[in-house]
Formats: sequence, structure tokens, C-alpha cells
Amino acid sequence: MHTLRLVALLLYLSTAALAQNVLVTGTVLDASTRDPVAGATVRLLDRSRGTYTARTGGFRLPLPAGSYRVVVSSIGYVSDTVSITTGGLPVTVRLQPSAIDIGGISVTAEFTADDVVRSAILRKEENLARLKTFNGLLYSKFSFDLAGDAFGQIKDEDRAIIMETFSRYYYDREETPPIHIDVINRRQTANIPSEGNLFALGNFVSFYDDELPLLNARVMTPLADGAFSRYRFEFAGRTTLGDQTVFVIKVIPTTRVLPAFSGTMKIVKGTYNLVEVDLKPTEATAIAFVRDLHFLQRFERLTGDVWYPTFMEITGAATVEIVKGFAQIDATVKATSIVSEAIVNEQLPDSVFGPRTGSPFERGDDQIISAAPDADSARPEFWENNALSELS
Repeated sequence: MHTLRLVALLLYLSTAALAQNVLVTGTVLDASTRDPVAGATVRLLDRSRGTYTARTGGFRLPLPAGSYRVVVSSIGYVSDTVSITTGGLPVTVRLQPSAIDIGGISVTAEFTADDVVRSAILRKEENLARLKTFNGLLYSKFSFDLAGDAFGQIKDEDRAIIMETFSRYYYDREETPPIHIDVINRRQTANIPSEGNLFALGNFVSFYDDELPLLNARVMTPLADGAFSRYRFEFAGRTTLGDQTVFVIKVIPTTRVLPAFSGTMKIVKGTYNLVEVDLKPTEATAIAFVRDLHFLQRFERLTGDVWYPTFMEITGAATVEIVKGFAQIDATVKATSIVSEAIVNEQLPDSVFGPRTGSPFERGDDQIISAAPDADSARPEFWENNALSELS
């Protein structure tokens, strides 16, 4: 009982802190073209709290009342630091494109794309070895939209499914299972029961893993220990992240039979940390009814030399033929997760991995997901002030 009270107190403090936030909004633009910069990082200076810009360049960053210095960065741009104050007008940040030549890179006997990838695999293993514990605030949103009516069988209120959550994400490599996710706030469309919403984007999929599960397939990732048995790599160019040079590496499967990914990875020169993957499953990784599946994941340095995935977006489409060549249902899917706060390698309370009773939960080999008793109590104003993605 003592453990359950401690868990309840931890979740209450997390929810109370969110409830006191003031929303800061803004837009990040390319200073030369005035086009929106999607996927830019907006993070407090010397803090682990932050968010990412949407495709429109807009961002939403809930903060306790006060004034802050914020670092805005994006691959291919010079980083900028701006001052913001809660309660003020929306902020506009104009990032200068980097001046680096983004053309091809000469391949020499001393320096190849394979060399970069081998170094990145070693760096990934070092990052994982350094990570002992993790405590993060995870924001997740899932949307599913239907088109077509299946001869009138689909009601208007069932055309869209949206699930949105804030969760506390805990990792301790000494525990079994090592991951526990507590959903502290959630909302969903009326066609989904609240107890069915334990969404945390597959419990935050990571391309640090050697394999990713896609339905019945397990797909080797490009930085797996055995990656060179499934992929070949080529230089596709270079760009920057702040004052660092970043290699763009093309990922090319060497098999037409085994499941694999294709696309690009971005790896920092010198440190060989992975900063972005932009990948799609190959045709050999076919998933029934699903097409155009796309994974975009970004990684950040959280503290010291520990890098961790902090953003994931999965998009896709699906088609089901009701009558072949005559009637079909189309659907679009989008799932996003953002780590908006992170604490690394600090001891977690014993209560975090204590027994779970009295709340809906799912247990797997690698993680436990549970919902706080008051996860459904947040008012609409809470989501207006705290949701990290554009409101639906």
C-alpha cells in the first residue's frame, strides 16, 4: 500500500506541474526564403525541456510562468538563441541556412560511408552503455482518418479516431521489465473507450534497437550489429547541425527477400552520433493493406555524452477493397511522440517499478504501461495549454 501511495504522489505532482503551465507559441522560418522550418528543435537553454516544430513551422511549448532563453536548431541551419516570456505574443524565429557545401563527398581509401556507419554503430553501443536510468515526459498523439463509406456502413462519427496522451516514461536497465510508462493525462474521440487509450507510440520505438517489430516481421535496423549483412551505404551529401558537420548517408538494402528499410541517416562528423533517420520499409517488408509507411526519428544529446531519441513520427496510408475494382476504403494514419522533458542517470524511486493494481495496464516482456486513476480528469483548457501538436 505504501508503494501505491508513492506512485500516486509522483503522478499527482507530474499532473499538477502541467496544470500550472502557460503556453508559448511561435513559428520558425527560413531567414532567406521565409518558408517554414519543420522539425526544428525548440529547447530551453541548459535545460532538458523542449519541443519540435510542426510541418507549418509552428511550435507549442508549455512552461511555468517566467522568462527563458531558448535554443532553436535544425539540421541545415545556424542555431539561434532567443528570449521568450510566457504570456507574450507569439514568437517568430528566423534561422539562417548554413553556408556549408552540401554536395557530394569524395570517397577515398581512408574514408568511406561504411567507415562512418561502423563508427556510428560503436557510438550507439557506447550511448546505450552510458544510459542507466531515464525519466521523461512523453507526449503522444495518434490520428486515423477514413475516406469512403463502404456502402453507407461507416458513420460520420466513426471516420476519425484520435488518441492523445501525456505519460511518464521510466527506464532502469537493472529492472525487469526495464520500461514503465504511466499515462498521466489522456483524451480520445468518443468512438474510443478511455480504457483503450494507453497510447505511447509503441512505447517509443527506437532505431537504436537492432530490430523493430512491424506486425509479424522483425526488421533489422541500419545501425544493428549485423547491418552490413542487410544493407550497403553511400554518401548522399553533408549538412550541418549548429557548428557541427553532419553526413547524410543513403541506406540501401542488399536483399529483395528479407525485410529491411531504405532511406537516409544523418550522422555527426567526428562524434558519429546518430541525429536523424528518415526511412521506409522495403517492398519485401510488405504489410497487408498498408502503403507509404514512413518513419522519421530524431536524436538529441540530453546530458554529457548521452544521446537519446526525442522525436518520432510515423505516417502511412491503407486501402481495403470492399468490391475489387469498384469500392474501397482509404485511410491515413499519423502517430507522433515527443520527449518534452528528460532526466538521465538519476536514481528512480523504488515505487516506480513497484506492483500495479487498481488501474488499467498492459504488461509485456520489455515494458509495463498503466494509467493513473485520474488520467481522464483533465479539462479542455489543460489540452489547449499543454498539447505539443496543433490542436485537432
